[in-house]
Amino acid sequence: ERINESGNVDNTLEAVELTTGEDGKVLFEKLEVGKYRVTEVKAPSGYELLGKSIEVEITGEKRDIKLTAENELKLILPLTGNKNNSIVIAVVGITIIILAIILNKKYNYIHKILNKINT
Repeated sequence: ERINESGNVDNTLEAVELTTGEDGKVLFEKLEVGKYRVTEVKAPSGYELLGKSIEVEITGEKRDIKLTAENELKLILPLTGNKNNSIVIAVVGITIIILAIILNKKYNYIHKILNKINT
């Protein structure tokens, strides 16, 4: 995209979409003098999309510009279980809580009886 003097996208020019080659490089040709914004719209497989656009300025003296953008590897967590395991763990957890409540009530009941006997 071309950026106008006020920092906004210049809508008089149509944005151009290019795809990198196998080497990860792309060549923009015949750009007029001005500011441009390069935005990645699709990251290589296994990599994160760039977080922000890259701005570059083409001047009369500075026609050839080399940009380097490095994508970060995606963090892929291993699959450690499935939904069935989660359900089993939830049922076991609830069962333990219910048993703890029942045992606590029985303990309190027995403790009350023993207190009455001792007094």
